[in-house]
Amino acid sequence: MKKENKIIIAVLAMLVIAIVIVAAVLILKKIDGSRYVYPEKKEEKAEKAPDFTATLLTGEEFTLSENLGKPVLVNFWATWCGPCVGEMPAFEQLKKDYGDKLVIVAVNCGEKTEAVQGFVDENGYTFAFAIDEKAKISTNIYPTMSIPYTVLIDADGNIAEEFVGAVSAEKQYKIYKEAIEKVLNEKK
Repeated sequence: MKKENKIIIAVLAMLVIAIVIVAAVLILKKIDGSRYVYPEKKEEKAEKAPDFTATLLTGEEFTLSENLGKPVLVNFWATWCGPCVGEMPAFEQLKKDYGDKLVIVAVNCGEKTEAVQGFVDENGYTFAFAIDEKAKISTNIYPTMSIPYTVLIDADGNIAEEFVGAVSAEKQYKIYKEAIEKVLNEKK
């Protein structure tokens, strides 16, 4: 077989593989605009959220298990991640809407405290920001293939829903609010 034929076959094989991967992604995820957002499906049996402790920008320690009794929304993000930054106003609005009925903590993945503090100061966010400079929480305790990655934990410490990706802050707000309302209404 000629060298040119081998190259053509290799290129065609890579093209077919790429098409299969793209098709699988489109089929497995709900497409919404140019980005995808989908809640992870959970089994019938509740899965306990792994506990973690992280230092907040305030210097205080945040431990998940010490914040249960109400829903907790944990967001994994970074300042260099456009969709992460784009959805932050949704969390600020949720904090205003729910006050002390909901705990929100945004866990930064792998950045220095100064970078995160600058971002928060510049944007005036008032919800809790945790620092995970070595990305141990986001890689070992809550591993994900991409960010933003958001986990809604119910008052009993069970994972209610997981969300990967983000669209606009307005759409994310609606998606998260619907999930939070469902969790709050299950307790009534």
